[in-house]
Amino acid sequence: MRSITLPTVEGCPHTAQDHFLIGDLPSFADRADKVPVDFSTRKECGGSSWTGRMPYDGAVQFTRTGDLSGVAASDAYLAKFEALAPMRTAWERRSDVIGTTLDMGAYMADQPMHMRRRVRTMAETAPLTVAVDLVSSAGVNAKDLQKRGALILALVRSLSITRPVELWVGGSALPYSKRGAWHVYFKIDTTPLDLARTAHVMTCPAVSRGMIYAIISHEAGSTGGDLQWPYSDNAWSRANMRPVLSRAFGQADMLTIAAPHVQDELVNEPEAWFERMLTQYGGADHDA
Repeated sequence: MRSITLPTVEGCPHTAQDHFLIGDLPSFADRADKVPVDFSTRKECGGSSWTGRMPYDGAVQFTRTGDLSGVAASDAYLAKFEALAPMRTAWERRSDVIGTTLDMGAYMADQPMHMRRRVRTMAETAPLTVAVDLVSSAGVNAKDLQKRGALILALVRSLSITRPVELWVGGSALPYSKRGAWHVYFKIDTTPLDLARTAHVMTCPAVSRGMIYAIISHEAGSTGGDLQWPYSDNAWSRANMRPVLSRAFGQADMLTIAAPHVQDELVNEPEAWFERMLTQYGGADHDA
């Protein structure tokens, strides 16, 4: 993974530095594996329901090989929200042997394609970057993290139908006694999307609360343990996720999904959130 250090943006609660560690999914797994085995965050992963009871080494292995156990929940969301899926970005009329309107000229010329029908087509749309922060409030339970990850994965799959999507997943946090923030993010291939590995990363609490937490602490030179919100200010870091991260990666059009709280819309009102995201970023509408 590649390291980038930049000054914190204007207005940040800390006049300090942003430390970025960015790469792809394989390099993320390799970096996680380099955390010492006796490092507290690595050693304690898997010992409680908070991390989903998956051992650190198991989380690293599935990051490399994939795990299909999280795919079913994403499929369930897609089925549930099928009516909202952004499949109607454009209409066009095509000649066919069947249809709702007669093409009189073609009919008089005795052409078989003498009917016209209205069909949905894909519109050319600019690429979208989706950046997902998997770091979470300590009060969020593992099952809610899994539901949330499955929902986000379903959204990415829906958006990919109508436009190119660049998916970045990771987390931002700050070890105690430090200033600024550490950001660990990795790009996941979406053309095509590797469901087995992506579902594992998005729905396994041991990835965020084990691998990402351990890398952040190790990169910052801390001994592990608890982390705090970036810049010691949760509200500011959530509101400014896009300007902070876009300096290291991203397209002009960027959807940032901030770290979850105990009262989280993605868990409590998934359909409302899903529909709003499709409308804003996928061009979903409700005509006809």
